[in-house]
Amino acid sequence: VLCRSRADAIAHPEAWLHVGLPALLYTVQNNAIYVGYSHLDASVGMLVYQSKILFTAAFSVYLLAKRLGRAQWSALVLLRVGVGLVIVYGLRSGRTPVKHGHGHGAPHGHGPAQNPLLGFGAFLIAALCTSAASVYFESVIKATPHRSEPQVTPSLWLRSLQLCVYASAVAALGVALVPDPHAATSPRGWLHGFTLLPWLCVLWNGAGGLLVAVCMKQADNILRGFAQGLAIICSALGSYLLFALQPTTTFLLGSLLVLASIPTYANALPRS
Repeated sequence: VLCRSRADAIAHPEAWLHVGLPALLYTVQNNAIYVGYSHLDASVGMLVYQSKILFTAAFSVYLLAKRLGRAQWSALVLLRVGVGLVIVYGLRSGRTPVKHGHGHGAPHGHGPAQNPLLGFGAFLIAALCTSAASVYFESVIKATPHRSEPQVTPSLWLRSLQLCVYASAVAALGVALVPDPHAATSPRGWLHGFTLLPWLCVLWNGAGGLLVAVCMKQADNILRGFAQGLAIICSALGSYLLFALQPTTTFLLGSLLVLASIPTYANALPRS
């Protein structure tokens, strides 16, 4: 892997530079989400963050020159509204995690004061960053091979490894620049408290990131948004089966809108 990475860096240094931008944006997104949850209620934050569905479509039109017709934009709006309604169902049924020490029901004097405007802006920045990063990374892994080297095609796994290296470096730099190091890391070490379950979560998220990259390579980020909408519905259905949470009219309406948005978008796709 190291030899291949070195050869690719020498042959295509511009590709390594291009991957640095989405790595930076993804890191900003992760930190913005933490800031958002510290200053805004989870319900509002999740709804604001789902605006990434429309932002992704807009960046796809701008960066990838995609052409979306009126029916496709209508399908994306249906998806956005449907996902929002399903999230509202989850919040009303108690599935959404509540921030300890920051909720509306927390006693006065516990935790730092909330700034709703700052939280709203943080979630909006997170949505913009993840949309721009995903579309830009899609353009990198779908880059056309050089005419002088037609046999050379971008490696999905190599580009994902580059993204991981850059994101880790940017995140480490951010921790190093924190004025109080003890506020960013545990005095007992960076990996203190990492038992089997946290490591499984890390591996699970890493595998999910690779699946997202495959989805970008074989399809695009817009179709990934529809898949994520279905995943949210499946999560709610799993809560119904496992935890006996009762579906509400809001959840059923949101699910119908998500399901209706998929054929609406698919029927508007150009036929090959």
